[in-house]
Formats: sequence, structure tokens, C-alpha cells
Amino acid sequence: MIEQLHASAGSGKTYRLTRRFLHLLMQSGNPAPACGPVPGQGYGPESILAITFTNKAAAEMKERVLLSLKSLALGLPDPDFTGPEAKIKARSWLERTLRHFQTLNIRTIDSLLNQLARLFALELGLAPDFETSLDQDQVFEALYDAVTGQMAAATQESCPGACGHEELPDQGGQGDASLYSESPNPSGQGEEIQKDLPGDPADRAALTPQSVEALMGRMTDALTVIDGVEGFWLAKRLEKRLREVFTYLLDAGEAPECDAQAMHLEMETLRAALANSARTMTESLAPAGVKPMSNFSSLLATLGGLTTLNAVPESVYARKASLEECVLAGSRAAVTPGLENLYITLREDYRRARTRGRILAKALAWQPFIEFGALLLEAFDAHRRDKAVALLSQLPGSVAHLLAESGGVPEAYCRLGSRLNHLLIDEFQDTSLSQWDVLSQLAQEGRLALLRGRRETGHLQLARRRGRTFRGGGPPA
Repeated sequence: MIEQLHASAGSGKTYRLTRRFLHLLMQSGNPAPACGPVPGQGYGPESILAITFTNKAAAEMKERVLLSLKSLALGLPDPDFTGPEAKIKARSWLERTLRHFQTLNIRTIDSLLNQLARLFALELGLAPDFETSLDQDQVFEALYDAVTGQMAAATQESCPGACGHEELPDQGGQGDASLYSESPNPSGQGEEIQKDLPGDPADRAALTPQSVEALMGRMTDALTVIDGVEGFWLAKRLEKRLREVFTYLLDAGEAPECDAQAMHLEMETLRAALANSARTMTESLAPAGVKPMSNFSSLLATLGGLTTLNAVPESVYARKASLEECVLAGSRAAVTPGLENLYITLREDYRRARTRGRILAKALAWQPFIEFGALLLEAFDAHRRDKAVALLSQLPGSVAHLLAESGGVPEAYCRLGSRLNHLLIDEFQDTSLSQWDVLSQLAQEGRLALLRGRRETGHLQLARRRGRTFRGGGPPA
């Protein structure tokens, strides 16, 4: 069962979750086996997990639970627990919790992901004692400097003297590398990562000056499609887009499949259809004695000579209800059903070129960034394996993919040493999509076990601030 609490800030969501945790703790007993629960057997305190997003919030929730147990153990009045049995049980749980504090399973989402990553470190290609890096921006800048620095070096080695072009002055001691990067890395981490770039120098011949120049040029040209901007110096925008791609690839683990040739072919089909419709319309008007309005005539001429979908202009004359609205009043009577059908075809081809064509153009515009991002990701993978380091932002996606494999969640429970019967999440709107992917898979295993009658209870409770949107996407279905 999934239960969501929607309330405004300060209305007591965390208090409600804390009381819920206390109720579950008081009802718990001996835990069921982590690797295969026995039907009808209960759950232990290790099977109750409360998730928060800061260490401070986790500490406060633990403190509230301990204070409540202490109050009950002393026999102080409580609206939810009465009688000597509650006092005895609270005292027992308080003593047990103080002796084995780790059984009080209240933690941050990052600590849970970190533990799961360490339990599956070898499967993730990491050393079990890997370090976690919090600064993704610093890592990106180091990678960017390393890859672009290698590109610039390849250019200088293959083309000493700038291949006949005038050599640009050294900017701040960076030389030609400054052409590619506006983010100097004073820590020298870029040089360290550059040593870890995959392959041996002889195998890096693919990074020729021509391929480098073409890739950088394609990315720069693509900015006019993605952002609608032009200019001679677009390094900041280019780097911003690369950051977005790098973040996506870290989370997804690989680039999305994209058949660029098929998309180019589809765009050419759309262009040819629109140009043909425009020429057919133009050639059919004069013999019928229909005189188009000047703006409509200009539009037909432009569309008939289209060489690229990027040149399709915005025009109300391609969206009229009928052809009669596009021709002079004196010739409207000459408009036949056949001409109207030609206009309908033109209008539909125009709509598809403007809608589907734009989608394809933007998808293709991201391609060079994906290619460059793949270089960054490849360099990072080599570096993290060699230095035993992982980005905190990368862990949710990596763990989620691992759990999604057959038997991933049961294996995770076995390695954790306990199963989750109850999962409580505070400030749920702060959960990213990849974090929710991990939590939902853990919860799903509990729900399936419940449906099979292998567990007495299974519950997921979420506290969400009213009016807040979810980070990285919408609420779970």
C-alpha cells in the first residue's frame, strides 16, 4: 500500500511519520530471514526504514523516536499508547535500541544508496573501498579540460604552426587549449584525468585535427538549433549543454539509441513533400485563372525552393481554413475542389515540416553533444576505476539499473541482511526520478511478497509538501 501525505510546511508531516515509525517499532518482533521470508512471520525493526534528505533531519527523527520511547518507558501519558504492556515494551525497545543503535533504521537517501553501491561495488566496476565525490562540476571541468587538452595537443602534433593559419597568441599560458575551454582547472585534476583517458596513445589517432574540428563545429552549429543563437564565441553555452549531457549520461549510463541516418532521411522526405506540394500548388493556380495574394505567392516560391527544413518560414497563409482566403477576391470563384485538396495537402505537409521536422532537427542537434559526452563518460569511467572514486549523483542511476536486473532486489535484501516491510519517506518531493526508481523497486518487492501471502504487512508512506513539484519529474503513477 502506498500512502501519501500532502500538507503545507510546518503542518506536522515529519511528526506524523515519526509517530508512524514508533507505532511500527512497537508492533515489530523478531525479523524474518532476509533471503526468503517465512509465510506468516512478522517483521523486525530492521525492516522499517525511514528516509530523509539531510543528516540533520535524520538525527532529529531519531531523537524524537528515542524521546517518545523514553517517555513511554517512564509511564508518562501518551495519546496512542496506554497500559502497562506499552510501558514494558517501550522500555525493552529503548534498551535494545541504545545497545544496538544501528537497528534504528532512520537514514538519508544518500547513505542508503551509498550502502547499496558498496554492497554491489564489484558489479558496478568499483573497488569496495571507493570514495564518493560530491562535486560533479569540478569533475566535469577536469574531464572537459583533459579531453579538450588532448584534442588541442593532437592538433598541434599533427599541424605544427596551425596548419598554415596564423597562430593565435597564448591566452593565460593555456595555448591552443583555450580555444576549447573557458574553465581553467588550477587544481591540475584535468592533467591527472588525462592520463587515464582510455586506450593507448597509438589508439587515439581517431582524434585527428579534422575530426576534432568537425565535432566542435557541429556542436557550435547545433546551438543555433537548440538555443536559437549565433555568434563567434559560444564556449559558455557549449559547455553548459555538455554539462547537461554529461549529467544525463551519468544517470542513464549510456547514450540513447539514435539512428541519425534514418532521421536525416525522414527530414529529407518531409522537405521534399513540402517543396513538391508548393510547386504543384503554384503550377495549378495560373491555368485555373486563380491569382494568389502576393504574400501567399512569396510563400509558395520559398517553399518550392526549400533546401532544408530550417528554412521553412512562419506564415499564416499555410494555416488558412481554405484556399479562398489566400487568393484575390476576384478569383475566388475559380477555386475548384481539386485546388482546395491541393491546399489541404500543402497545409498538412507544412504542419508536419514545422512540427515533426523541428523535433527531428533538435534530436539531431544533440547528436554531437552526445558524442562528446560519450568521450567524457569514457574518460570518467577509466578514471573512477583507476582511482576508486564515484560521483554521488551517479549512484542512484547505477544502483537502479543494477536492481532492475533479474533477481537484483532479492539479492540486495540478502546483502543488506534485512528486508523492508515499511518504507517512510520525508519530503518526498525532493526525491529525484533515479532515487525514486531505487526506492520503488525496493518497495515493489515488498508489495509482491505481500500479494503472495508471504508477509503480514507491506506499507509505503510518503510525506510531501503541498504545492511543491517533484525534482526531475512528476509523482509516481
